[in-house]
Amino acid sequence: MPSSSHVPNVAITILLEALATPGAGFGTVTHMVDEAEGLGNGLGGARHLDFLDTTEVATALAAAQITAAVSAACNVAFAQVPAPTKFRVCRVDTGGAETYSDALALLEAIPGVVGDLYGFTMDTRTPATQLAFAATIEASSFNYTLMLQDATWLTTGDPAAWTAATEYAKSGHVFHDADTAWLDVGIMVGNLAWDPDFKSVGWERQARGTIAAYTAYVTAAQRAFAIANNSAVMGTWGSTDFWVDNVVTFDGRPFYERLTADWFEARLSEDIQTMHQRESAAGRKVLVAESGMSQLISVIRSRVADAEKAQHFTPGQTVIYPQAITDADRTARRLRVNIEAQIGISARTFTITANLSTTEVIS
Repeated sequence: MPSSSHVPNVAITILLEALATPGAGFGTVTHMVDEAEGLGNGLGGARHLDFLDTTEVATALAAAQITAAVSAACNVAFAQVPAPTKFRVCRVDTGGAETYSDALALLEAIPGVVGDLYGFTMDTRTPATQLAFAATIEASSFNYTLMLQDATWLTTGDPAAWTAATEYAKSGHVFHDADTAWLDVGIMVGNLAWDPDFKSVGWERQARGTIAAYTAYVTAAQRAFAIANNSAVMGTWGSTDFWVDNVVTFDGRPFYERLTADWFEARLSEDIQTMHQRESAAGRKVLVAESGMSQLISVIRSRVADAEKAQHFTPGQTVIYPQAITDADRTARRLRVNIEAQIGISARTFTITANLSTTEVIS
């Protein structure tokens, strides 16, 4: 007969607790809608509805839970390539004196929702209402982004109604002269549908779905004014007339840079929490010493490698500076690291010089 089992060579410890904090979500866009608009957006009494496809949208429309306008916005969302895994609609009870900011606070109070909030759009085209919500997004302690739509960016200088937002870093706008077009939804959804853990995309893209062309032709001069005013604008590019150029925040920074910053902050924080929790579960400290610093640097390098692979950062253009541990660090029980990284820059203009002559150039 064989001797006793070698099974004890495998030691497995089961911990009935989550090791890592849930990863922040970036892919779900939340469309804020006026409950009292048209025939009403009651959402069946829910604060929000998450739609998985156009069939669910049609069912909600037939049940009078959403209006035709909101249904159209949802259908534009699911027409993007890639399509989102879901699209959220949140009602604003304006009849009950709620503002869009009030509705956001109520949405945030729902358990489990905050971790799945990032990109926002709105059904209103009234600048004052949009600006009030943009101010809330800007001041939020959470990392949010907001895409607005307006029809007044085709002349020199920012429109007077929008001057309060010119330095906003979390929100931006796209020009469209038809209030019922959902170009803002198409741009926000189409870009956030890509998983930033694997791909950092340039936000200039083709908007798909039933988005109307501009009512009036946008001239080259008007396009230049829109771009100078930090507005995204639609135009012809390649085989499409629905290419959206210059997708930037109010302060002129590309939206993909905003997403890279928010993604890196969230993921690195999650990584550090996971490492610290793992060491605690094993009965070990992360020492305020060179050994602890090495553990922290290892976590940072791993996330930087992911950032470079996904093109958030330019490969080879990140430097990590561990800071010397001082008495103040030991008193505060902290480790300090500085990071410098170059964001991967997405090209949107191309300049070619060709010298053509009758002179032979190849000997």
